[in-house]
Amino acid sequence: MKRNDTAIIILVILITAITAYNSRFNLTPTPPGHTRYNKHGIATIYPEDLYPWEIAIKPDGKVVLDGSTPISRDTGNMGWNSGNKENPPDTNHFRECSTIWLKTDPPETPRLDLYYTAQYDNNQRRHREMNMTKGTTESYTHRNHQVTIQYFNFTTPNIGTSDQVQIYGIVGSYYCTKTGRTIVVYYLDIYDTNPIYNHNTLYESFRFYIDHIHSY
Repeated sequence: MKRNDTAIIILVILITAITAYNSRFNLTPTPPGHTRYNKHGIATIYPEDLYPWEIAIKPDGKVVLDGSTPISRDTGNMGWNSGNKENPPDTNHFRECSTIWLKTDPPETPRLDLYYTAQYDNNQRRHREMNMTKGTTESYTHRNHQVTIQYFNFTTPNIGTSDQVQIYGIVGSYYCTKTGRTIVVYYLDIYDTNPIYNHNTLYESFRFYIDHIHSY
């Protein structure tokens, strides 16, 4: 067998292996400028220049601070935001996105409360008030899952100042029958001053990230 023929066979084997892996987890290619997260049976993406985190949550959605519940396949929260140690966030526009997963029986209603509980809990621990307005819920189908989403917005004092932060967001939830987990995703656009809210841009950003989530 010629060397070129051997190289072609090896290349075909590699391509086949990569295709099989992507097919197994139903992964779409990682978009330019993003990094793939793949742990605890959750595959998702986040911008490569932004700051990611992992935290554990309790079944009621509250963040675990005492180490009593480690992050695992049964419960966890992976997210990112537009501030990191090397590049402080733009004070006029701050983005945040997170994926929450929780091992549950099929819920009777979408678990949008997992995000709201975590947000209220976070503000209470920081002694900040939060005035939230929730919109109506909508539904669509995503990989054979019925996804329920809800728009919301709220104001809250900025950390260390008396300025009010205006936050716009979408939270979505669906139940994965294959893994028996509830998946909750939220995306936030946060403006310190002069908010420029764009409904379509917010929705497109939310869909971009939720469409790249895979539970396996």
